[in-house]
Amino acid sequence: MNAAIIVSKLDPAGLNIAKQLEQFPLPKNMFLHFIEERQIFADSVNDVSADVLVFASKHSSAAGKKSLTVHPVGNWGKAELGGKERKLVKTCSFLMKHYLNSLRFLQSEMRLDFMVSLEATHHGPYVEKPVVFIELGSSEQDWLHENGALAVAKTIATATRFDGDFIPCIALGGSHYLSKFYDLETKTRYAIGHAASQHELKNLDEEMIRQAMQSFTEGNPCIVYDERGLGDQ
Repeated sequence: MNAAIIVSKLDPAGLNIAKQLEQFPLPKNMFLHFIEERQIFADSVNDVSADVLVFASKHSSAAGKKSLTVHPVGNWGKAELGGKERKLVKTCSFLMKHYLNSLRFLQSEMRLDFMVSLEATHHGPYVEKPVVFIELGSSEQDWLHENGALAVAKTIATATRFDGDFIPCIALGGSHYLSKFYDLETKTRYAIGHAASQHELKNLDEEMIRQAMQSFTEGNPCIVYDERGLGDQ
């Protein structure tokens, strides 16, 4: 499969990552594609000639903690940050696993003071092609962090793979950053794709579960859940 690396010209973190990518020869099946709009509203990238879309993006959070994150795209409920209401976008759980393990390795090797984590499914854009976000955050200062961007760029250049002897799965429950699933992702064969944190479980019904099951490029996933993180559900 070929992959387009999507970078918004409005995103300082994305541009920082793109600059660091200049240090690495991209494989023949990968190329950079710049857009004029914010990534979460960039439904137009569906027309990009690629099998998979990888968004190199900034990560924002109120806590402002330095972060390197990976996540799929879509909305379990309302579309408050792009995409469509109750629509999930196809994703690549094996690619997400390769990315997370690469970021985890580089965090240690480069001695980066950054948290490495998966995030639950959230925000847009809505496209018909598989999408993975890989992000640098969480503050304006972090978006310009040279070594943080270098870790993301090196991960994109060297860990964009779709193979593996893994078990694709949907994760349900727990926090937005899927902390209870981190060891599952990094120490077992399970590869998390779509995930619904505890506060999104109210939106799950048969239709949303069906969407999630059908949105993995690797075929039908199993479901794993945080038994203590299900709340009222």
